[in-house]
Amino acid sequence: YKDLVFMMDQYNKAHSDYLLAKAQYLQAKTLASQTKARDATASMLISRDDVMSTYLLAIRQRLVESEGTDPIIMNGITARIDTDVTFWKNHRDKIDSAGTLDDLVNDSSNAFKHYPNTEALAYEVLSTIPLGKESALRNVLNGILQSTKEKVSQIRGNGDHNTTNAERWIIETDDKLSRSLDKEIEAQKIIPDIQTVSTSTQIKKKSDLYSSVLKSITESVQYLKDASSYMKEVLKSIKTKQ
Repeated sequence: YKDLVFMMDQYNKAHSDYLLAKAQYLQAKTLASQTKARDATASMLISRDDVMSTYLLAIRQRLVESEGTDPIIMNGITARIDTDVTFWKNHRDKIDSAGTLDDLVNDSSNAFKHYPNTEALAYEVLSTIPLGKESALRNVLNGILQSTKEKVSQIRGNGDHNTTNAERWIIETDDKLSRSLDKEIEAQKIIPDIQTVSTSTQIKKKSDLYSSVLKSITESVQYLKDASSYMKEVLKSIKTKQ
């Protein structure tokens, strides 16, 4: 992340220099101003490519460090990130060989055409990370609930205590966990739309789709909070014979 912040600072400076050099060239139209504009443009494009590759590496690391994501899904995404990083690094390495401003414009156009692929991949990663966390949390609660069910069943079988209230709260907890899973499935169904890069099928912006994913995950987490609260009621109401 620190590398990304540094690269962003470098890019912002390079972009400001580029805008100034471009304005001077359009006004003066001299060979000197053209050369300066060419150099400034090259520096800006190099900095932009550095930002792209560094950002991808940052979210890759964030994904790897997160919990709950299926290993198969994670391996598939990280492989695609590595491929995309290679594109931006290769694109960067070609910029210095550009001899004219027109060459640089063409290089920039190539980056522009590829960017939708990177954008889709980035939003897929940003959606996958919270989905994994939410799934991991529900798995923990499911494990606790299963153990609790077994304990309540044992208490009821031994006749140690009336388990009616505990069983009622268990049913409520089960229902909340089920609703949480439904919301996770809703979020997962949006991922294919995020992955799509064809402009003819991009009905919504990736940021809007990502917001929809977060909305479903937030609702799912709320159900998990409710389930956790109900589990506390279960634990309050069960006890074994003295």
